[in-house]
Amino acid sequence: MQFRYKKTKRTDAGTVVLHWSLVICLALSVLTGLRFAVDMPDTGYLDAIAPYLPVSRLWIIHIAAGVGLMGLAVAYLFYLRNAGLLRRVALDRARLAALKSPGAARWSAVNVLLYWLFFLCLVSQIVTGVLLHRGHGGALCQLHLWATWAILGYAVAHVLTHLAMGGFTQALRILRPTQIPVAASGPAPLGGALVFLLSALIGGLAGGGYLYADRASRDVLHVQRIDKAAAAPLGPDLWASAWRDAPSLAIHTNQGVNLDGSGASLVEIRALHDEDTIYFAFTWEDPTRSLKHAPLIKTENGWRALFSESRGERRARLQNVALRSDDLRAEQANFEGALNEDKFAFMLANVEKPFGPGAFHPGKKPLPDKPESSSGRGLHYTEDGGSVNVWLWRASGIESGRCENNRVGPATRPSQAERHGEAPYKGGYASKPEQAVAYENVAQQLPRDPSAEAQPLRLPRDLAATREAMGAVDLDPDHGDQENARWAMREDESTPYTADMDARIPVGAIIPGMIATPPRAKPSDVFCTARWAAGRWTLLAQRKLDTKQDDDIVLGDQTFMWVGVFDHTPANHTRHIRPFKLEMQR
Repeated sequence: MQFRYKKTKRTDAGTVVLHWSLVICLALSVLTGLRFAVDMPDTGYLDAIAPYLPVSRLWIIHIAAGVGLMGLAVAYLFYLRNAGLLRRVALDRARLAALKSPGAARWSAVNVLLYWLFFLCLVSQIVTGVLLHRGHGGALCQLHLWATWAILGYAVAHVLTHLAMGGFTQALRILRPTQIPVAASGPAPLGGALVFLLSALIGGLAGGGYLYADRASRDVLHVQRIDKAAAAPLGPDLWASAWRDAPSLAIHTNQGVNLDGSGASLVEIRALHDEDTIYFAFTWEDPTRSLKHAPLIKTENGWRALFSESRGERRARLQNVALRSDDLRAEQANFEGALNEDKFAFMLANVEKPFGPGAFHPGKKPLPDKPESSSGRGLHYTEDGGSVNVWLWRASGIESGRCENNRVGPATRPSQAERHGEAPYKGGYASKPEQAVAYENVAQQLPRDPSAEAQPLRLPRDLAATREAMGAVDLDPDHGDQENARWAMREDESTPYTADMDARIPVGAIIPGMIATPPRAKPSDVFCTARWAAGRWTLLAQRKLDTKQDDDIVLGDQTFMWVGVFDHTPANHTRHIRPFKLEMQR
């Protein structure tokens, strides 16, 4: 192929503007989309580019770029038709016959074929993107990613085809605008500039129409009013008539892990209020009751934690296992990587954030001047100066009767311990110590190396009684725990670690990795009770509408919520983008 400059070629200004607008939207969409894809299963090949992908305002940018693509697609179709340029993309008999011709004619026909492949991929991207935005998931995520790779492949093929058609002169014509042609449309043909402006207006209306329809169709959770007498018998089995009569809202959550391989869970929500307290009932799909959180096993070389790991950590560990012959390492490799309890999170804000709460930023080090994320996945913090409430229920603290009431705000200044890796840096995630339902039973941050020693903070007073409370010990993360099993020791049934007490515990013993904290009544308490049956958790949560605490938002008609399901995973929870809004019955 010989490249040489020929007579200057130009492209009409309307196409130039639409082309580069499309390039910008595609670039933003692809970069933010690949950032999301890094956390998908079987995308380890993206780890090499992960540090170079954006981490801030991802949902806003990704969705805005997607809406821009919708508008540009409509605008371009209208522009081609009314500027008399449909012949440019016509795939007729003459064009197909040109595939057999030598030289530029053949490459011109190939270019038109590539146009249509691109149109199909773009339609696929838009349709799957809309469905994902509306709460669907599963195979759609993979199809969305495949279309992304196809579009990137098209971009390369498109440039090469133009080079083959006429060298750099042909390829660079998109940088040299010329007058928009005037097409006859009836007795009064439209001017070229007017055609372009009308096309841009119609494209803008199409994008704006989608945003309006999205806002108008926002999910609403109707919070039915009851009197205090009706609130007394409410329970997690939903047998009370107040629960049966309450309107329900179903939210599809996706892009998590486990959950029988689907990474998705349907959450059904009901809510009641008595003008003083709000009562939520959440029911969600989870195939197993998982109560274990990093249990501790005693080996000949000390205590080890059996805990969940990130994809990179697991890959590194398995490589180490392959290089060593230590029997314990090989044994641990069979069941480490997913020993974590089920959790459920609900995030609340009194500011409308239609494109996600904007409180999570992925990446190993999303803030250049702050420590790395301890999980390697990202940090929770806000960028607009505001904060959101986060209620977190843990299956390991099921007997506490409470959820943790935390918040996410602007990123905090790291402490000395956090800077030196002696404590995990949590960005803007602020937990309240008095709200903790349990804490990890290790004397230091859980080590990243599963072979490292993890000395317990507390040991059981009566090992046999603790062993009985744990029920059947099954270390397969895909097997559920017994209904009455308890994998968190209470402080009153344990004692601080001593070497003498440790010496009485035999090698091979397994003890809980969590210590349950005694209840401490606070105005901001979120009281929770939960039960698992037949593949579903049901959780009842209640809190004062107004706790009079600065960190707690006042719940009412301006409250927006998101929910997430953790199926025996520390961080990879399901999610949904569009919030649902509370509407209080008076």
